Amino acid sequence: MLRKDYLLSLFVVWSFVIGSVHGGVVGSDTQNFNPTSDGDEFITTKSTKVLGHLNFNVGLFLDHAINPLPYYEDTNAEDFQSRSSLNDHLTSLDLHFAIGLSKFMNLGININSLLSQGVEEDRARAQFAKKGFTGIRGNLKFNIIEKQSFGLGVDVSANYNQVENNPFTGEGADATFHLQLLLDFALSSSSKLALNFGYRGRDNGSNLDDFPRIETINNQLIFDIGFRHKFSHSFRMIAEIYGAAPLKSGDFESERKVQSAELILALRKDFMRSLNLKTYFGVGTELMHGLFTPDWRAFLGLNYTVNWDANRSQSVRRAPLVINRAPAYIPPPTRSRPAAVITIKDVVFKLNSDQILLGKAYRDLNRVANKVKSISNFTRLEIGGHTCNLGSDAYNQNLSQRRAATIMRTLVTKFGLPSSKIRIRGYGESRPIADNRTESGRKNNRRVEFKIYGN
Repeated sequence: MLRKDYLLSLFVVWSFVIGSVHGGVVGSDTQNFNPTSDGDEFITTKSTKVLGHLNFNVGLFLDHAINPLPYYEDTNAEDFQSRSSLNDHLTSLDLHFAIGLSKFMNLGININSLLSQGVEEDRARAQFAKKGFTGIRGNLKFNIIEKQSFGLGVDVSANYNQVENNPFTGEGADATFHLQLLLDFALSSSSKLALNFGYRGRDNGSNLDDFPRIETINNQLIFDIGFRHKFSHSFRMIAEIYGAAPLKSGDFESERKVQSAELILALRKDFMRSLNLKTYFGVGTELMHGLFTPDWRAFLGLNYTVNWDANRSQSVRRAPLVINRAPAYIPPPTRSRPAAVITIKDVVFKLNSDQILLGKAYRDLNRVANKVKSISNFTRLEIGGHTCNLGSDAYNQNLSQRRAATIMRTLVTKFGLPSSKIRIRGYGESRPIADNRTESGRKNNRRVEFKIYGN
């Protein structure tokens, strides 16, 4: 649990960073494509999972949108803006960072900038006057319920825009705030659905005299729908639909609607899995010819997540034994084979937890301890934790490591085995022994393996 003064200091720093860019800023609604800051399951849709205490993610997305600029109604933009006619484009960069403040809360920040802009048809339109920063967004995500089949969370964010003289927000506009309810569902062992519904509250300024044909946009309802299918441990497909609709329409003399909706499809490839390096490539298109929705969108992305819990053994609490320094990986074994191998399946732990179930679990561990004590010249015990593939790779890696650490603590404190001769490792879902597509297969994959060595 975080100390209150430490948590407060993080909020102060976050508030200072966000607040320091407020002076002289108005708003922008030109950034429909907004990647999440924590780089978890999806791209723009938020899952309910959080990073975990002091784990962090850093990433970037490069986005190229074709035909996103709105023209005025009397310019007949449909003659030169279509999926087969490429008239204008915007290339943008999103840099983001997130850190876990606790086991149920993330803090994140996104910085958006315009890298390039091009226009072929020189008619009355809305466009950027110059390149540079377009917005800074901070968010807090709270995980309320997290189960293997269902999750519930809330996300609160504030967007401070950097685009001046924006007719869609008006002169003297303040921050835009978002409140979203987050839901996700495990459809199967390899597929997941996420739903985000929320409200975008605006503190708009006055209409700009230079843009008499455009009124500021009112408060909006926003939504995201995301679907993820895992083909393998390192390769998955992502599909998302996102959009917004104002509660009250203002005047906007254009063939475009003030409402917006887009579809994106992407492939994600994980490299260096132990380091959680994720790469993305995707395309998208408008579902509704709305404000700044492009005919085509293409993007590349990268997320790098540091999960301290998955890369170190867990500290032992409520016991005099300290195993913080136990190796987080098993050293290369000697050429000798283990004198005995014992596998305990599923019933040792509560589902989705590292808490040991009483009864049979202790009888199983007693059997392991007696076997260790019966080996002459016992040299070491290797404990490997394994999970099924429900949940994210990082979550399962962390869970298997915690389970192995719990088993080690129990064998030392309850059964008197020497901690100096025990090594642990969490393998997550990487070494299945059965088919994860069936419940019986997943039950067999949730296991702890013991390798006992002796001369």
